[in-house]
Amino acid sequence: MGDALREARRVRGLSLRELADRLGVSPSLISQIETGRANPSVSTLYAIAGELDVSLDELLFNERRATATEPPPGGPIQRGSERHRIRLASGVLWERLTTVSEPGVEFLHVTYEVGGASSPADATP
Repeated sequence: MGDALREARRVRGLSLRELADRLGVSPSLISQIETGRANPSVSTLYAIAGELDVSLDELLFNERRATATEPPPGGPIQRGSERHRIRLASGVLWERLTTVSEPGVEFLHVTYEVGGASSPADATP
C-alpha cells in the first residue's frame, strides 16, 4: 500500500505535509504508512483514497483499474482462496472480490474481528 500511496501523492504534486494537512493527520503518519511501518484506520484509508482520487483497490492492492475494452483475465470474480487481502491494525480484514479494480466501484468484503474498529479507540471523532 505504501508505494501506491507515495506514487499517487507524488503524481498529484503533494508533499507529505500537504496531504497530512488535508486529511487532518500528522505527516509522520503518512510517512509511516508509505514505508509500511503503520496501517491506517478505515476512516483514514477512505480519506486518503478520496483526497488522492484513487480507488481503495489501487491503494491496497496496487493494481490498475479495469477498462471497458480490456476484460479481466480469468473473468471478473475473485475466488475465495485467491482473494487479495489486507489486515488493518484495528482488527479489520479487507478482501477484494474482483480480479481487477473497477472504476467508480469498490467490491470489497470487510470483516471486523471481535473488538475490531474502524479507527483506534483514542481517535478524535
